[in-house]
Amino acid sequence: MSKSGEEKKAPPKETKLYTGRKTGKKKKNPTEFRREKAKVDLIKILRKNFGIVSDACEKVGVSRTTFYAWIQDDPKFAEEYHDIQEKVLDFGEAALYRGVKEGNTSLIRFFLENKGRSRGYGWNNSNERGGAPTIVVKISNIEADY
Repeated sequence: MSKSGEEKKAPPKETKLYTGRKTGKKKKNPTEFRREKAKVDLIKILRKNFGIVSDACEKVGVSRTTFYAWIQDDPKFAEEYHDIQEKVLDFGEAALYRGVKEGNTSLIRFFLENKGRSRGYGWNNSNERGGAPTIVVKISNIEADY
């Protein structure tokens, strides 16, 4: 209370629009605000769900077409999305290596076919797999008895 007995009121706080990024730019209009909030929400969900775009878009209420347009138009958004993709790939590779180390023969074969090509494992261009050549049988001069 002041000396005069009146209660002092605090000045009203300014409401800042949430943009998801501290850019120092002027306030965004409501449409830009919703778009930026949706982008931030998408990135948060993508980090939690291993980068599954359709699931994240559904949860945020954005079409996949819009999502991929944002990837094309917003370099920072694209960079964050690609970072998530890389982390998911790292997670998958770590699981693959653990499986190979544990002796999982399917994973060992997959690993060698994909990572061991320089040593002769896997697929090549001359045939389907790095084994026996493809055999082609040509049948001609067949007459039917009718």
